[in-house]
Amino acid sequence: MRVFTAFILISFVGGCTKLPKPKPGGKIEINSLVAREITSYEFLTGGHIISAADFPITEKGVCWHTTSNPTVDNNFLVSLSSNDSFSIRVTGLLPNKTYFVRAYLKNRAGTFYGNQISAKTPASLATVNTEQALNITSTSATCVGNIVSSGGVNITARGLCWSTSPAPTTSDNKSNNGSGTGSFTSNLTGLTPNTVYYVRAYGINSIGTSYGNEISFRTQSGLPEVSTVTISSITTVSAVSGGNVISDGGSSVTQRGVCWSTSTTPTISNNVISSTTGGLGLFSLVMSGLNPGTNYYVRAFARNTNGISYGSEEVFRTISASAPTVLTSSATSIGYTTANVSGNVTSTGGLTLTQRGICWSTSSSPNINDSRTTESGQTGLFSSSLSGLIPGSTYYARAYATNSVGTAYGSSISFTTQALSAPVLTAPSNATTIGCCNINFSWNAVPGATGYEIQVSKTTSFSGTTYMMNTCGTSFYLSTTGYNSKSVNSLSYCINGGTSVHNGTWYWRVRALIGTYTGPWSTRFRYIYNY
Repeated sequence: MRVFTAFILISFVGGCTKLPKPKPGGKIEINSLVAREITSYEFLTGGHIISAADFPITEKGVCWHTTSNPTVDNNFLVSLSSNDSFSIRVTGLLPNKTYFVRAYLKNRAGTFYGNQISAKTPASLATVNTEQALNITSTSATCVGNIVSSGGVNITARGLCWSTSPAPTTSDNKSNNGSGTGSFTSNLTGLTPNTVYYVRAYGINSIGTSYGNEISFRTQSGLPEVSTVTISSITTVSAVSGGNVISDGGSSVTQRGVCWSTSTTPTISNNVISSTTGGLGLFSLVMSGLNPGTNYYVRAFARNTNGISYGSEEVFRTISASAPTVLTSSATSIGYTTANVSGNVTSTGGLTLTQRGICWSTSSSPNINDSRTTESGQTGLFSSSLSGLIPGSTYYARAYATNSVGTAYGSSISFTTQALSAPVLTAPSNATTIGCCNINFSWNAVPGATGYEIQVSKTTSFSGTTYMMNTCGTSFYLSTTGYNSKSVNSLSYCINGGTSVHNGTWYWRVRALIGTYTGPWSTRFRYIYNY
């Protein structure tokens, strides 16, 4: 049984109790309304209650099926209308089907049905899905379609159509995959490399041609796919490079290797060394005859019958000198969340610095993988502003400088940021009794604070669920469970103390804030509220 809306009425009747019969002359009668607004998948029908005797109606609606004399054991819909005449739209039907319909009503006397009507849904276009593209090469792809519904009549043709323009039709390239419903697969061939194609499944029945959703894919370029590996084993006159041929592009790779130059974007017209073998996979080669202290640009390459392709560009510098020399100075201008630390690069090691600055951490011996600044310049003094520090915390800092040889560090220094203090509460004074209705809280300023958090609770633990604090002039009162909290940018805050429900002892406290950082809580005060 297919149930669309169900209202269940359960009554318990004694073993010997019988349902009352209609009064003499009483008659229970309901008419079924003729179906209208008929489409392939739905129609509008209903019923009209002529008489229900003297028993209250507990349910009314329509039931339907593809066989005659349907009952509520088949498909049914319940009407929520309070009128004797009611309309119901029946949905989820199938095209080209005859349905039998009866209105019904229920009361304590039982279930009663109206006259039977019938309605036939018209056939429709097929329902089609275009599902996916697989096995994409430079000239071919496999695509899948699915005829989900025939529309109530036979599918005479189905397949896939494709084009380099959106919304392809059967007037474009197409396949013919027989007839009937269900999934089917087509091989698209003769495609152009490195081109975007649009594909739709189609289905044809006596009503017409319908199309599925559109999918798209790009064919492969036909050239090999190659990546350049990271340069390694760098000396003053040599380095190791190589590549990885990931795909041959549909044709065998006949040559692979690396090319390099002192200018960007090297090609096989520059310096080249080739692997002794072709094919797919990783290869490694030694570049020799390089100049010390020189930047080189390197790309891997691979060739097949369609042409040559290059990997991404890697750059490295041959060794000519040592790592930089750098000193760290003491921290100055130490605040709550900031401090200044200076460094001095006394030597670049004979190479151009790629970066210099200060690195810091709460652990000793910080490095450039920790928090750091980057300052411009080569040799000489520089100063960095450290920010985002936590108040009252100890930090370690070192100056650093990096060239192509590596990163050098100065000595490690330490410093401790200033700590926030607890606010001093000023009003209301501790253990004060307060009447209706506004309560004005105030406290002394804490140096360095950018804001404050105030909490009010019926318990000394300030635990449980957090609630937003109310404000004066509102009828939004404090919660008597959990605790109430509010962040403010001033040294006072006014709340509505509430009604008699809020009578009794309350506790409050305040702490200072700097951004997301918090200081210690103040001494806890209490007040007695007497509405």
